[in-house]
Amino acid sequence: MALKKDLSNVNGINTTYHRINAIEIDYDKNICTLKISNYTDKNYRNEEKRFEEDYENSKERFFELHNKFINGTLTDNEKEEYAKTDISLIENNKMNFESRIVDNIKIDLNLDFDIRDKLYQLLKKTETFINSTDI
Repeated sequence: MALKKDLSNVNGINTTYHRINAIEIDYDKNICTLKISNYTDKNYRNEEKRFEEDYENSKERFFELHNKFINGTLTDNEKEEYAKTDISLIENNKMNFESRIVDNIKIDLNLDFDIRDKLYQLLKKTETFINSTDI
């Protein structure tokens, strides 16, 4: 989910697509800080998603080939592919999708309710805290 609204940043760049990408909660002050990424439009976010997916696939393929190299199980075609693959290039390309974000803003929300109970319930569904009890 995201929000659509015409906004201009301090440099006069117009954005229309806005998504929450981070949340920080200060329980003592009852404040929730949202980090909002602003994009020119939804197409830029979709481009970013495709790039992220390609990045993850490239990285996964590199490590798959690397493990086969270590185990000595690369096929001839995989040896050729592995020789052409550079993990530092893959990591450097990761920075490209960051640039699709025009602006990041932070917005503080005053919480008039305590969300910790729901978070504890979700936490108890994780492998680490399954079968834990409330105290």
